[in-house]
Amino acid sequence: MKSLTKKRIVVIGGGIAGLTFISNFAKWNRSKDFEIILIDAKEFFLWKPLLYHIATGSLSHEHICVKYKLYSNQLGIKFINSNVTEMNFKDKFIKIYDLNNNSKKIIFDYLILSLGSISQPNIKFNNLHCIDTLQNCLKLKAEVEKLILKKGEKTVVIIGGGCTGVEFCCDLRHLFRVKNIPNLSLTLITASNRLVTEATETLSQAVYHELCNQQVSVILNDEVLEENDGLILTKNGLRIKGDLIVWAGGIQPVNCLANMVKLKKADNNFILTNKFTQSESFDNIFAIGDCSTIPYCVHKGKQYFVPARGSAAYQSGYYLAKSFLSIVNKQKCKNFKYKQVGLILSLGTQSIGNLLCGNRAELLISGFFSKLLYYFIIFRTYKNIFGWKQIFLMFRKGLIKKIFFSSKKINW
Repeated sequence: MKSLTKKRIVVIGGGIAGLTFISNFAKWNRSKDFEIILIDAKEFFLWKPLLYHIATGSLSHEHICVKYKLYSNQLGIKFINSNVTEMNFKDKFIKIYDLNNNSKKIIFDYLILSLGSISQPNIKFNNLHCIDTLQNCLKLKAEVEKLILKKGEKTVVIIGGGCTGVEFCCDLRHLFRVKNIPNLSLTLITASNRLVTEATETLSQAVYHELCNQQVSVILNDEVLEENDGLILTKNGLRIKGDLIVWAGGIQPVNCLANMVKLKKADNNFILTNKFTQSESFDNIFAIGDCSTIPYCVHKGKQYFVPARGSAAYQSGYYLAKSFLSIVNKQKCKNFKYKQVGLILSLGTQSIGNLLCGNRAELLISGFFSKLLYYFIIFRTYKNIFGWKQIFLMFRKGLIKKIFFSSKKINW
């Protein structure tokens, strides 16, 4: 006889990975044998790949935010807006604060950690701005508006040569050119020997040349040691003064993960999982998205792990939704395989990317086609997570119009 008691799945963190799992698992699990609870300290989902647009004012936060309450009601799951204060993996419970600020225990059968990551400075600073949260981007937007009103030479220094750093840099250049404001000096510093290290060398070089074409001073192989009142000191002895200093460096575990989650972790302090996204410590604990370190492949004796990218977060969430029942029932199933099909970057009015075909073939793309493909991927992901209704709301809010209006060619 089938048990009437539902197994409880608790998902902590409503990022791309967590929501992809919930949306697909709720859709496929028609028998409703599981109760799903989503817990997040925020009230809304935030599409981080477009977060830098808020800092430059090209998009409003309402264009890239979805309220968890609306999402949970649509799927028929429970959403709890709260911070997690304790995780007990052995006894299978977590503790949160309820609306009355009282501690509440939530029992689980399975726990899925989708905590994401943060991008916080690991240097001494007193006047540095980050592109990691909505609040910080709104503060950065206010500083950009002040910079627009400033007379004379305007200097912006961006620390970090990843996707966020280069995309914000080009979007800022585009903003000042649209407003016909001259005398903007842009400098981008990275400790790596090339930009966007997760990209192929060919694409990395193409991004470098595009930044040079947009009159961005790129400094490679130099590490920023500290920032003091707008003055940056580097390991190679450079002293760079900036009116606005922006941090777009690497990611770190969220404080919750670093201090509370007592699971086996990799060298980067993220949760170490097996090839089925299960924690190495407990087989009923799963970790997906940026907070996890999932084995990818072994090449020349070296173990590689799945990169911390939006596409990887989506794929890990989709995989777990599809394989969850087989994994927990100890049935035969395929291990998670990350599919790297390419990377596209939006660089102001321009867009550059590549499509990977097989092990060696690479096709560079640019122009309107790459820009169209860039946003098609975003809309497709939105649709797969939130459904067509959210896409319709994006049209109503004018997101499509804003994207393609701001992407028109500018004669500079």
